Amino acid sequence: FVNGKFVGSTSYTYPPRKYDIPGGILKQGKNTIAIQLTSNFGNGEFVADKPYKIVGDGVTVDLTGEWKYNIGRDTSKDEEYKSKLKNLRSTPSGLYNGMIYPIRDYKVRGAIWYQGESNAGQSEDYAGLLKNLIENWREVFQWNQMPFLLVQLPNFMEKTSDPNASSGWAEIREAQFKTSQTVPYTAMSVNYDIGEWNDIHPLNKKEMAKRLFLAARKLVYGEKLVSSGPVFKSMKVENSDIILSFDNVGSGLQSKNGNLKHFAIAGSDKKFVWAEAKIKGNTVIVTSKEIKNPVAVRYAWSNNPEDANLQNKEGLLASPFRTDDW
Repeated sequence: FVNGKFVGSTSYTYPPRKYDIPGGILKQGKNTIAIQLTSNFGNGEFVADKPYKIVGDGVTVDLTGEWKYNIGRDTSKDEEYKSKLKNLRSTPSGLYNGMIYPIRDYKVRGAIWYQGESNAGQSEDYAGLLKNLIENWREVFQWNQMPFLLVQLPNFMEKTSDPNASSGWAEIREAQFKTSQTVPYTAMSVNYDIGEWNDIHPLNKKEMAKRLFLAARKLVYGEKLVSSGPVFKSMKVENSDIILSFDNVGSGLQSKNGNLKHFAIAGSDKKFVWAEAKIKGNTVIVTSKEIKNPVAVRYAWSNNPEDANLQNKEGLLASPFRTDDW
């Protein structure tokens, strides 16, 4: 560094250091030259009997002699901290400082965020964490409207026959959906039909990419098109039926194949049973002979709701939802 300006670096021990000093950095009078030296073993030092000098325009300035120094970090003390950080891969801020902050000066068109598996079981915090991450990246890249495309978690693990089974993955999907509805300049792809029960990293990324591209065409490039499936809007109870209304119905609601599946209904006892569901116009009517006074509905609410099949006529699946907060 010459007068605080970076002029070059060498990443290993042996080659000679020769750096060009661009014009305008040196000035008349006193100049400051600083070297940041990393020594992974032994003591960092100048090699004896080597020339250290600035050469230019017929003038040579000898740099040998006494230098001031300061120890930035004593690496011999690192072992003391390693014992306290048993899982270095999970060290807070490690990924951010290693992978995001270094590219802050790149120009980006947006971000695709595919994550959430590790947070299953902590869904109550996930929406807030995701919102904070989006705001932070927008600040880092100095773009308040930086688009974020969210990949809703696909189906995973073995299917369950119990509509009351708890599901950390369903709760994460809900947190992702809520983020896409409340944080500006975001969109989300729905993917619970292309996962694999026995592989947390499903192979069918091509279809996932197509859905993300639709979202990008609308959010990022401003095209007027249907880019998402039906989104639950409201419900009302009529006798023993619950009538569900939706936004983003596109050209209309339809089943992906056969009868609608993976709807569950509950009464005031909060116990869900599988229900019959049928499309009527742009609504879905859900009922069960076991529930005379229904109060809540859930759709695709499980770790692996692969059979759930409500979509619009554009072929885009409805996002999983629940009308309760139990």
